[in-house]
Amino acid sequence: METCRRLWNRCLAERKGAWENERISVSRFEQNRQIAVDKRSSAFLQGVYSHVLQDVVLRLERAYQAFFKKNARYPKFKKFGSYDSITYPDAYNGSVRLGVTRKNTRIYLSKIGYVPILVHRDPSNGKNKRCTVKREGIEWYVVLEYEVPDVEPRGLPIEHPVGIDLGLKALITTSDGWHVKPPKPLKVHERRLKHLQRELSRKQKGSKNRVKAIERMAKQSRKVARTRRDFNHKLSRQIADKYDFVAMEKLQIRDMAHNHRLAKSIHDAGWGQLCGFVDYKVQRKGNRFVQPSAWRSTMECNVCKHVKDMPLWLRVYSCPACGNTIGRDENAARNILERGLSQVGEDIAELMPVESGVQPGRTNDLASPFCEAGTVPGGG
Repeated sequence: METCRRLWNRCLAERKGAWENERISVSRFEQNRQIAVDKRSSAFLQGVYSHVLQDVVLRLERAYQAFFKKNARYPKFKKFGSYDSITYPDAYNGSVRLGVTRKNTRIYLSKIGYVPILVHRDPSNGKNKRCTVKREGIEWYVVLEYEVPDVEPRGLPIEHPVGIDLGLKALITTSDGWHVKPPKPLKVHERRLKHLQRELSRKQKGSKNRVKAIERMAKQSRKVARTRRDFNHKLSRQIADKYDFVAMEKLQIRDMAHNHRLAKSIHDAGWGQLCGFVDYKVQRKGNRFVQPSAWRSTMECNVCKHVKDMPLWLRVYSCPACGNTIGRDENAARNILERGLSQVGEDIAELMPVESGVQPGRTNDLASPFCEAGTVPGGG
């Protein structure tokens, strides 16, 4: 990884210097050819698999493309210890081999050798396409990507559809009245993180105690991320097993996070991660997942489609046209479900209420205590 870090910095310096001095763009193919020439005389480059070195240049190329598309900042030089992963892009050609026996479990990595590992589940029967070795603090992981046949979509009619509204008080609110509270891992561990941050700020730069403080803080941050990921994995599995059609509102999370009052809570909720998990798990079962627009889903009545203003503090939708009274978030979830079904050519009116879980408007005298995405309870 240290060799790959130095290669990244060298390639970045070459591209940056060529443009600043001569206004010349250096392509990744030119840099790959130069790496092949330099590898003949460099003992460090010879100790790394050639395609791993080419992947470093490919990462730099993607970083430039993201910068030109204004999706990221200009690529930066990486300091010592900041390059934490390497990739074997063609693990199928023998550069990576996973061996699992009763006596031992180990993996062969080209130019590294056999490494003992713990396999947390049985390998896939597909073709091993990529292998990524990554470092998280003092822990090491190997991520194997397999190519498997696509799951054929089920041709059966939709029997258990659901619409899902995302929020902060309730992470999800479904069209059939299911509410799930978020774990809020960052809020739970925020006090500990602040304490570790203060400890880190008092350590002298370059000292061993500062390195230890950085590792303690990184370990606590990993715990927060893993708690959120574990919760979203379990929740997405429940959704994928319970429903055969999932319509989840599409939010502009990056734009919503510009609100400095809600940015921390929005990132802590992990909406984007949850949507990604639900997407692949639903499709893996041969079912359908869509993300319709959430525009005016809260303001529109799910029965007669009447539109009225809904201040953030108003938690119950009472339709003046048809008399429908329902929780604000559940009303939005039902609208999202109908929009999702219209995307795939299904008519919600053809579904039986028992099958869909979407029943005619009912009176609900109690306000829902949950907030929709980007709202504050009792806010103006």
